[in-house]
Amino acid sequence: MKKAFLIFIVLCPFFTSFAQSDGESYESIEEVFRKNLKVKPSEFLPNKKDLVVLSLNIDSDGNPDSLYLIAGNTTVWIDEVVRVSNLAKDNWSENYLGERKKGQSYLVVCSLSLQEEDQKYDEDKVERFLSKEKYAKALPLLNDFIANNPYRSDYYEKRSAVFRGLGEVENAQRDFMTAKQIKNKVLVNTSVRIFGITKVPGN
Repeated sequence: MKKAFLIFIVLCPFFTSFAQSDGESYESIEEVFRKNLKVKPSEFLPNKKDLVVLSLNIDSDGNPDSLYLIAGNTTVWIDEVVRVSNLAKDNWSENYLGERKKGQSYLVVCSLSLQEEDQKYDEDKVERFLSKEKYAKALPLLNDFIANNPYRSDYYEKRSAVFRGLGEVENAQRDFMTAKQIKNKVLVNTSVRIFGITKVPGN
């Protein structure tokens, strides 16, 4: 907790600085992050993955107000997520909120991972298991996905379907409600995957 607090102190001025708009028009806040998040693999190593979670406060007029760090371990990735958050702020559109309410705080969730081929392969396996109603085989994979990123509503929706298939009605309902809450609370949930990294330099 102390580490996160110290990082927050460093990042606050960065968010409140007056960076200029890049002049580009974006259809959604997800597009802002998808097109602008960048990181050099050499800067990210030796970490394999990180999940940065920020709380973005929206004022009563529907404009971004303040930003707080909730989770994140890698400074270079935290800095990049905050940089793009600034860009979203400077290119802000009332459409970014969609049907979400003004005057509330929302989460910005950005994950970064190196060599996620296995994750993609496992996601494909889950889809195959679900299509064949092999729920017991899909469950441990979905448990791992949720452990790595507990802010993905689609993971909870799929696990809810698995629990229903296994006859665990209470667990299915809990995951269904969790997915609904995440959709209402998370403003951005995006990921960046870097391929082709086979070893840490010097190892």
